[in-house]
Amino acid sequence: MIIHVITLLQNTNWKVKENFHLGIYFLLVHQRYNKFNKIIKKNVRKKTILTFLFDVSEVFWSNMELKCKVQTYDWGRYGIDSIVATLMKSSNSDFILDEKKPYAELWIGTHPNGPSYMKDLNISLEEYIKQNSDVLGNDAQKVFGHHLPFLFKVLSVNKALSIQVHPDKVCTYVVIQEKAKQLHQQYPTIYKDANHKPELAIALTPFEALCGFRPIREIQEFLKILPELRAVIGVDKVFKFMTTDEANDTEALKTCFHSLMTCDPGLIALQLRKLLDRLSNLGNFLG
Repeated sequence: MIIHVITLLQNTNWKVKENFHLGIYFLLVHQRYNKFNKIIKKNVRKKTILTFLFDVSEVFWSNMELKCKVQTYDWGRYGIDSIVATLMKSSNSDFILDEKKPYAELWIGTHPNGPSYMKDLNISLEEYIKQNSDVLGNDAQKVFGHHLPFLFKVLSVNKALSIQVHPDKVCTYVVIQEKAKQLHQQYPTIYKDANHKPELAIALTPFEALCGFRPIREIQEFLKILPELRAVIGVDKVFKFMTTDEANDTEALKTCFHSLMTCDPGLIALQLRKLLDRLSNLGNFLG
């Protein structure tokens, strides 16, 4: 669709300027080809793109305004400091901003935990797609059926997020999809759908993220100097990790990580207090 429009614009005398991006938006959000092609034919000899945009908006605009879901996870920024709250306030007249509430994520999609709704039609986006499956295009329908194959989010982060579970990027698409289906079947309350979870993040402001594990040798150094960490993971598992060869270090790391994540919270709290006391005493000693 985009290629078609750019070619069309290059072969006319339309004055594009700032209106071009608005026109591209209209073309992206919907694909009702019959009405759209009639509009193009009617305006192809016009002098400006503006008339074209007004006509396109009559077809698309009223159908495309969404009421979206806000997630108030505790790691979100509070009140007006959150871009999520700002976006909701500017787009939803019914939204009441609470300065004491964290606004973490704005969801735009069909996920059951936060579905979007068509504002004027008073139906969910999922139902709209079912009734107008052409909006997804043929290629997406072949793979995902009448389901939106992504969840668009805007995040406003105030502190570290919880650990996320996603399929390994080295897996083939088929393997990833099958694993996602398996997790959905086993834990339907956690994994709400059968899709895999690749992610693409675009930073709108300065942003830090931790992804993957430290190099094996760095982790081994931490285990050498932190007896509290060794106590949490377990002496036998630490020994195996410290003495493993390069061919088996991934499996050894997996064992240590599993032990850490499943450790008794009481033991973690105890060892953390020991570590803090030891570091405090070290600071007093150094003066």
